[in-house]
Amino acid sequence: MMKAPPTDGAARDAVDAVIRSRTAVRAFQPTPVPKALVVEMLEVARCAPSNSNTQPWFVHVLEGDAKRRFSEALLRSHERDELPASQHFPPELPAACRSRQADFGARYYAALGIGRADAAARYRQTAQNYLFFDAPVGLIFTIDARLMPHS
Repeated sequence: MMKAPPTDGAARDAVDAVIRSRTAVRAFQPTPVPKALVVEMLEVARCAPSNSNTQPWFVHVLEGDAKRRFSEALLRSHERDELPASQHFPPELPAACRSRQADFGARYYAALGIGRADAAARYRQTAQNYLFFDAPVGLIFTIDARLMPHS
Protein backbone atom coordinates (compact mmCIF):
# COMPACT_ATOMS: atom_id res chain seq x y z
CA MET A 1 0.00 0.00 0.00
CA MET A 2 1.37 3.45 -0.93
CA LYS A 3 2.16 5.86 1.83
CA ALA A 4 0.17 9.09 1.66
CA PRO A 5 2.25 12.13 0.74
CA PRO A 6 2.98 14.58 3.55
CA THR A 7 0.51 17.46 3.72
CA ASP A 8 2.72 19.93 5.57
CA GLY A 9 4.69 21.06 2.53
CA ALA A 10 7.74 18.95 3.42
CA ALA A 11 7.54 16.93 0.20
CA ARG A 12 7.07 20.08 -1.87
CA ASP A 13 10.03 21.74 -0.15
CA ALA A 14 12.21 18.67 -0.72
CA VAL A 15 11.35 18.54 -4.42
CA ASP A 16 11.89 22.30 -4.76
CA ALA A 17 15.30 21.98 -3.11
CA VAL A 18 16.36 19.18 -5.46
CA ILE A 19 15.21 21.06 -8.55
CA ARG A 20 16.88 24.31 -7.47
CA SER A 21 20.17 22.54 -6.69
CA ARG A 22 20.39 21.03 -10.18
CA THR A 23 23.59 21.69 -12.11
CA ALA A 24 24.95 20.67 -15.49
CA VAL A 25 28.42 19.18 -15.07
CA ARG A 26 30.72 19.19 -18.07
CA ALA A 27 33.97 18.01 -16.49
CA PHE A 28 34.40 14.93 -14.36
CA GLN A 29 37.09 13.35 -12.24
CA PRO A 30 38.15 9.79 -13.10
CA THR A 31 36.85 8.48 -9.75
CA PRO A 32 35.12 5.12 -10.36
CA VAL A 33 31.39 5.02 -9.66
CA PRO A 34 30.32 1.98 -7.63
CA LYS A 35 28.03 -0.34 -9.61
CA ALA A 36 25.62 -0.39 -6.66
CA LEU A 37 25.16 3.39 -6.97
CA VAL A 38 24.41 3.15 -10.70
CA VAL A 39 21.90 0.36 -10.05
CA GLU A 40 20.27 2.39 -7.26
CA MET A 41 19.93 5.46 -9.51
CA LEU A 42 18.39 3.39 -12.28
CA GLU A 43 16.00 1.72 -9.83
CA VAL A 44 14.70 5.15 -8.81
CA ALA A 45 14.65 6.43 -12.40
CA ARG A 46 12.60 3.47 -13.62
CA CYS A 47 9.74 4.78 -11.46
CA ALA A 48 9.54 7.96 -13.55
CA PRO A 49 6.13 8.42 -15.15
CA SER A 50 5.67 7.35 -18.74
CA ASN A 51 2.77 7.66 -21.19
CA SER A 52 0.26 4.92 -20.29
CA ASN A 53 2.97 3.25 -18.17
CA THR A 54 4.72 2.00 -21.32
CA GLN A 55 8.18 2.62 -19.83
CA PRO A 56 9.60 2.66 -23.38
CA TRP A 57 13.23 3.32 -22.50
CA PHE A 58 16.25 1.10 -22.54
CA VAL A 59 19.34 2.12 -20.60
CA HIS A 60 22.79 1.15 -21.80
CA VAL A 61 25.47 1.58 -19.12
CA LEU A 62 28.97 2.15 -20.47
CA GLU A 63 32.23 2.24 -18.57
CA GLY A 64 35.84 1.26 -19.03
CA ASP A 65 36.92 -0.15 -22.37
CA ALA A 66 33.38 -0.30 -23.80
CA LYS A 67 32.85 3.42 -23.11
CA ARG A 68 36.28 4.26 -24.54
CA ARG A 69 35.62 2.31 -27.77
CA PHE A 70 32.15 3.84 -28.15
CA SER A 71 33.54 7.34 -27.58
CA GLU A 72 36.32 6.77 -30.10
CA ALA A 73 33.79 5.64 -32.72
CA LEU A 74 31.65 8.72 -32.05
CA LEU A 75 34.68 11.00 -32.29
CA ARG A 76 35.70 9.47 -35.62
CA SER A 77 32.17 10.11 -36.94
CA HIS A 78 32.27 13.66 -35.53
CA GLU A 79 35.60 14.34 -37.25
CA ARG A 80 34.21 13.05 -40.57
CA ASP A 81 31.00 15.05 -40.02
CA GLU A 82 28.94 11.86 -40.28
CA LEU A 83 26.75 12.29 -37.21
CA PRO A 84 23.10 13.09 -37.92
CA ALA A 85 22.03 16.68 -37.42
CA SER A 86 20.50 17.33 -34.02
CA GLN A 87 16.73 17.45 -34.24
CA HIS A 88 15.84 18.36 -30.67
CA PHE A 89 14.76 21.91 -31.56
CA PRO A 90 12.43 23.10 -34.31
CA PRO A 91 14.01 24.95 -37.26
CA GLU A 92 12.68 28.26 -35.91
CA LEU A 93 13.07 28.35 -32.13
CA PRO A 94 10.60 30.70 -30.37
CA ALA A 95 12.24 34.07 -29.65
CA ALA A 96 12.25 33.70 -25.85
CA CYS A 97 13.86 30.25 -26.09
CA ARG A 98 16.35 31.44 -28.70
CA SER A 99 17.33 34.33 -26.43
CA ARG A 100 17.91 32.04 -23.43
CA GLN A 101 19.85 29.59 -25.59
CA ALA A 102 22.07 32.37 -26.93
CA ASP A 103 22.67 33.64 -23.40
CA PHE A 104 23.64 30.14 -22.25
CA GLY A 105 25.99 29.67 -25.22
CA ALA A 106 27.70 33.01 -24.59
CA ARG A 107 28.22 32.22 -20.89
CA TYR A 108 29.29 28.62 -21.53
CA TYR A 109 31.92 29.41 -24.15
CA ALA A 110 33.12 32.51 -22.26
CA ALA A 111 33.68 30.37 -19.15
CA LEU A 112 35.84 28.07 -21.30
CA GLY A 113 37.73 31.01 -22.83
CA ILE A 114 36.35 30.25 -26.30
CA GLY A 115 35.43 33.24 -28.43
CA ARG A 116 32.24 33.31 -30.49
CA ALA A 117 34.20 33.42 -33.74
CA ASP A 118 36.52 30.53 -32.80
CA ALA A 119 34.71 27.78 -34.71
CA ALA A 120 37.58 25.30 -34.32
CA ALA A 121 37.60 25.59 -30.52
CA ARG A 122 33.80 25.35 -30.39
CA TYR A 123 33.99 22.22 -32.57
CA ARG A 124 36.60 20.68 -30.23
CA GLN A 125 34.42 21.49 -27.23
CA THR A 126 31.41 19.87 -28.89
CA ALA A 127 33.52 16.71 -29.24
CA GLN A 128 33.62 16.51 -25.42
CA ASN A 129 29.98 15.38 -25.57
CA TYR A 130 31.14 12.19 -27.28
CA LEU A 131 33.66 11.57 -24.50
CA PHE A 132 30.91 11.95 -21.89
CA PHE A 133 32.95 14.90 -20.59
CA ASP A 134 35.34 12.29 -19.15
CA ALA A 135 32.70 10.89 -16.78
CA PRO A 136 33.68 7.38 -15.63
CA VAL A 137 30.21 6.03 -16.50
CA GLY A 138 28.02 6.90 -19.47
CA LEU A 139 24.31 6.20 -19.71
CA ILE A 140 22.64 5.98 -23.11
CA PHE A 141 18.83 6.09 -23.08
CA THR A 142 17.07 4.77 -26.15
CA ILE A 143 13.50 4.04 -27.24
CA ASP A 144 12.15 1.83 -30.00
CA ALA A 145 12.43 3.70 -33.32
CA ARG A 146 8.77 2.98 -34.07
CA LEU A 147 7.65 5.17 -31.17
CA MET A 148 6.77 8.82 -31.55
CA PRO A 149 8.96 11.57 -30.05
CA HIS A 150 6.49 12.14 -27.20
CA SER A 151 6.37 8.42 -26.34
